Amino acid sequence: MKKYYFICSLILLFFVNLNFGASFYLSPPDAEIVEGQYFPVYIYLNAEDGNVVAADAVIQFDKNYLNVCGFDPLNSDFINSNFQNPIFFNTNNDNGKVEIICGISTPGITGSNLYMGALIFKAKQFSSNPLNFNFVFTSPGEEGESHIILDDGNGTDILSSVDGCSININEGTCEKTSFAQFADGIGYTSTITLMNPFSDKTLTGAILLKKSDGSEYDVDLNGIDYNGYVSFELPPLCGYSWSTDGLGDLTSGTIQVYSNYKIDGTVLFDSPYGTAGVGDSVLHNRFFAPVERNKDKGLNSGMAFVNSSDNELSNITLSLLDTSGNTISTTNLNIPPHGQAIGYLDNFFPDFSSDTFEGMIYYEGDTSIGGIVLRDGEESNGSLATMPVIGEGNKNLYFAQFANRNGIYSVITLVNPSETETANTNIYLYDENGLPLNINLNGEAVNGEKDLTIPPKSMVKLLSDGEGTITSGNVYVSSNIPIGGTVMFSGSAGTAGVGNSIPLKGFLAPVEIDKDKNINTGIAIINLEGSDITITLKLKSYENGGEILETKTVNIPGNSSGNGEFVKFATDIFQDYLSYKDSFRGLIELSPQDKTIAVTVIRTGINSYATLPVSEIK
Repeated sequence: MKKYYFICSLILLFFVNLNFGASFYLSPPDAEIVEGQYFPVYIYLNAEDGNVVAADAVIQFDKNYLNVCGFDPLNSDFINSNFQNPIFFNTNNDNGKVEIICGISTPGITGSNLYMGALIFKAKQFSSNPLNFNFVFTSPGEEGESHIILDDGNGTDILSSVDGCSININEGTCEKTSFAQFADGIGYTSTITLMNPFSDKTLTGAILLKKSDGSEYDVDLNGIDYNGYVSFELPPLCGYSWSTDGLGDLTSGTIQVYSNYKIDGTVLFDSPYGTAGVGDSVLHNRFFAPVERNKDKGLNSGMAFVNSSDNELSNITLSLLDTSGNTISTTNLNIPPHGQAIGYLDNFFPDFSSDTFEGMIYYEGDTSIGGIVLRDGEESNGSLATMPVIGEGNKNLYFAQFANRNGIYSVITLVNPSETETANTNIYLYDENGLPLNINLNGEAVNGEKDLTIPPKSMVKLLSDGEGTITSGNVYVSSNIPIGGTVMFSGSAGTAGVGNSIPLKGFLAPVEIDKDKNINTGIAIINLEGSDITITLKLKSYENGGEILETKTVNIPGNSSGNGEFVKFATDIFQDYLSYKDSFRGLIELSPQDKTIAVTVIRTGINSYATLPVSEIK
């Protein structure tokens, strides 16, 4: 009789496990991990025979090689309006343990391969052996264990098995991409876009959202609250974007992206005063940043600097120079680890009191730092523009957008960074057909070409008159020595700074469309071949591995003496697909071909312009 009851108990136990068993498993990223890199580990569960309302994952890891930094719930099957997931997140890096609890309302969820979210780890150092991630689990119901809770009103734990994973931390250098300005609150919103420029590599890593003091920046992105860290895994030639909600108090900070290979991207921030695009703040140990101020016109310039290292940057010396390179004032900065220094001329140089000024901020030191110029415009509706700093420079500069008409003007700014050599430059202006552009610069009539000499450590500015019928085109500058520069175009509809567009043969470009907000994205492509060319552009989704949505072949004029140009909005290029869309975010791709071009992106909104760099396909 006892044997009979024992057999029945086994049968009942087997029956319960068969009908209500559930399991956890971990999945590593599909990419190589190197020391110093942040990376995601994905948590899944199987619960095919019962509805689940909570998942409690307790995971052990090697504390000597790894730190856990955050949790990313994007695309989690537990995302819902009733719970802020994760409900509970606790890390003990000293003991190598982390616990995450996610919940969802009754009737819960059921099925296989349910996604809970991604843990974000940092690989502290190289390991010669694979490192393991294991769930803490021996039997259901025990405190300190992992659990999967059934929707039966009794809190029944149905977790029956777990499966961990392992990774290799390889020797190598973690790649960093930093953006010196990010803002959210009181109507300011920011959009982060990342693009994988490699045709044969998956990029994985994390976005670090940091306040100016280097602390974690908690912010809503795409409707999800993030606590300072966002994970990503981008297949070849794919991209993704995240946007803030603009609510709450205004907070400034930076974006720092760590990945296994160099990733490209932009940060675009919208405000009641205009829109500005921020490219990668490339690190320099010597640079010039053109700035200006005019109090009568409400015009001011400043800078934002980013420190993407784990150490404080101390005694960073900045100099304020006039256009001839003479020192007007100096200041010293300290930038906290992963922090930011931001301010206008008056903030950085409090002893500088001139109401009207044109010149440069100059830095030279042993430490490489990244930064951008921030310019408040003089238009009645207010405007913002960002411009890159000028490091070593180039002998050839290409600016894919130049405009002049009644109400719109452009400013060409050129800087000679050399300490000793004079730059002999030739400036060429072309219309969209590649023909010489006739225009007034600094009151002088210029028929498509102008020669200039720029003394060492000096700056020149050429201002168009903003009169006449609409004129648009591009600018090419050649020099005997490397120089740097920008083109800024401005008017009642906003202001934008255009950086140098490098010659390339293939690219990825971010696209945003929102008809309700009057947002559109244009693209300006210069033909550098000297004769007509034909190229094929693809509109791609962020989803489904970069699905191609529409393909369009376009012709770009050119001639032996000039650069023709193609300038159109995405809605005009890809009419078949975008005419049916009220909003869209994705990419334009030009697969590498044998024609050389230069490109910039122009994003328009209500009373705003912003220019964004493109990513060269590798």
